[in-house]
Amino acid sequence: MNKNTEDSIQKQTELLNEAIDIVDEGKFKKALATGALAMASLLPLKANINPQALYKQISGHEGIERTVYPDMGDWSIGIGFNISEPHNQAFLKKIGVDINDLMNGAKIDDKTIDLMYNHSLTQAWKDINALIPNFNSLPSNVKMVLIDMSFNLGKTRLSGFKKMLAAVKSGDFQTAADEMVDSAWYGQVKGRAKNLERLMRK
Repeated sequence: MNKNTEDSIQKQTELLNEAIDIVDEGKFKKALATGALAMASLLPLKANINPQALYKQISGHEGIERTVYPDMGDWSIGIGFNISEPHNQAFLKKIGVDINDLMNGAKIDDKTIDLMYNHSLTQAWKDINALIPNFNSLPSNVKMVLIDMSFNLGKTRLSGFKKMLAAVKSGDFQTAADEMVDSAWYGQVKGRAKNLERLMRK
């Protein structure tokens, strides 16, 4: 690896660390001003995951919708962005999106979809790293599964997968996949769950 490549990786790592640090509650204006929120889509690079591949996987599972749609008792928009969640409602205010307009049928543009995705991805990234301290050392396929599940479920619900998380931490990925199958979630999201189960077993 030459010096220019090393310098580029170092700079990219610094920017990604900044994205993690400042895309927090109360810091969205700074995030938008510095471009850190846009950098959030590159967070998977910190774990040697292809951001485009992850985006394709998550958006394929969630779909991309410009107007609100019912989502398991809540309302979502974009790429699985749950507008019923209070912290997401706070985020919408900070980026100038009126939730009442959305509920009345307003459409969102590509930029807003990206901002919502990056916000959700940043939260999913933080949540899975909190639940799995050795996350970065896991095989790439397992990391892809865990980020996807974190994006879909959120920290509270994902933390309920105690046996699965324990199996992942111990490196027993076949048991982790078995625990995914043996869950109510597996029957609820069906195609997504089967895809992620197969990916966990790779």
